[in-house]
Amino acid sequence: MRTFRLPLTLSAVLAVVVSSLTLASPMTSAAAAGFCSPGASFTGTTITWTGKAHSSSWDDAKNWSPKTVPDVSHTKATYANQYVCIGTATNNKPAVVTISKNKSEHIAGIDVGSGAQLTVPLGSGLFLGAKPGDTVQPSFVRSGSQLLLAAGTLGGNSPVTVSGTLRWTGGKSGKHKTVATQTSSECAFDPSISACPGDTVPGGGKTIVAASGTLLVDGTSFGGAALGDGRVVDNFGTLRIVHNGFIAMEGGTQLIDEHGSSLALDGPGGIYQTGKGNAALTQHGSITKDGTGLSVVGVPVKFGKKAPHIRVRHGGLSLQRNDVPKAKVHRAGMYGVGGCTEAPNQFCRRPNATKSAPQVVTIGASTESAAPSNSKFAVALAKGPAKVHGHPVLGRAAVVKAPTAKTTHSTHLTFSFDATTKGLPHGTNAPVYRNKHKITVCHVHGLTAKNTSCVLSEAVGHGAGQKHDLTVIVISIQPKATWLVAK
Repeated sequence: MRTFRLPLTLSAVLAVVVSSLTLASPMTSAAAAGFCSPGASFTGTTITWTGKAHSSSWDDAKNWSPKTVPDVSHTKATYANQYVCIGTATNNKPAVVTISKNKSEHIAGIDVGSGAQLTVPLGSGLFLGAKPGDTVQPSFVRSGSQLLLAAGTLGGNSPVTVSGTLRWTGGKSGKHKTVATQTSSECAFDPSISACPGDTVPGGGKTIVAASGTLLVDGTSFGGAALGDGRVVDNFGTLRIVHNGFIAMEGGTQLIDEHGSSLALDGPGGIYQTGKGNAALTQHGSITKDGTGLSVVGVPVKFGKKAPHIRVRHGGLSLQRNDVPKAKVHRAGMYGVGGCTEAPNQFCRRPNATKSAPQVVTIGASTESAAPSNSKFAVALAKGPAKVHGHPVLGRAAVVKAPTAKTTHSTHLTFSFDATTKGLPHGTNAPVYRNKHKITVCHVHGLTAKNTSCVLSEAVGHGAGQKHDLTVIVISIQPKATWLVAK
């Protein structure tokens, strides 16, 4: 079982260039046959849960009809020609089934229905699919049912359609935190396998969240989840990341939020890139940010022709792009481009500028109770002049689109630059320009009609991951402008 280490800060998150994505076709498998109906081409054995052993154990033959344990041989990377159905037990109650710890099951497909729950615990795996040349059978998690990956693994080339709930959550193995995983090839996942006679073609795995379905990343205690080996999650329903949950995406993996879907970030967790390669998020559905803390989508985000509806109700949201579409930001909310590892009182104190994402710009809405309950902001990094009033310009120009009416309710703008500022000593004065007009340092609290913007603080970082990075924080009554930071 692969163990992922949770980064202490978001500075470990790597961003990459967006690759061209081919959107998934509509859910051809969503219009499935009735429960426990493998395809007509299936010539294997159908095994159905009965629960007659009065236990939740997958490994007890008395719980199955016929009385045989699915994939009893546990041969790595070779799929048993068996289709497993888990619904109600003999007492007509929804089945509760648990795969044994540190075991991996390899079957042709599975159907979880009638309110049942199947748990894949820490160290265990559920691999669904067929060897090359054989017909692949679809798998299902039906409405009202749940497949729980409790630090377990789901893999294989059988497409899994979720109309109920697929719940990802993490766990601990000794002192190590372990994440739940969705992958494709077991060979790529488990390097101890010397040959894969029945393994999937790498990149062949897909999870489809139906319109009624939910992919829940539960970080209540520790909710790490990983996408690996080209796995694709195609979401037509709801992807919800709660508490400290996060998704770590390896190169080649894709997360596609289709039209009508919802990405809900209900805590400080986010979506991050691990390792090399191209991981990407294609976003057509809505994005909602709730809960405390700043959520960072640290993989390249691709939008369609029409920008999705984005709303920050609580906390903050930052996207890995050069521009972010206009979002409705609640009072005291924060929104922008790039990442931030510490954001008390809506000031981004520790922006996460990196070599691959060298510039951060975020805007924090007013915290004043008399401020508007919602504002609309958009931010973009654009090509700027090489110099302004004789001073070399750092990075790109930050274009902020926001309400223009004069108000005493200030916003908080944070600009950060990676090692492009190398060589600047601590305390260096970095001139800030609003529409090429130099703005002043704040010597007193508050702004006036004439002094609509002022530099609150500026510093060159010397901490781990931030050495030579420059951070500038500005407060402004009218943030709508093209902002430049020079040296």
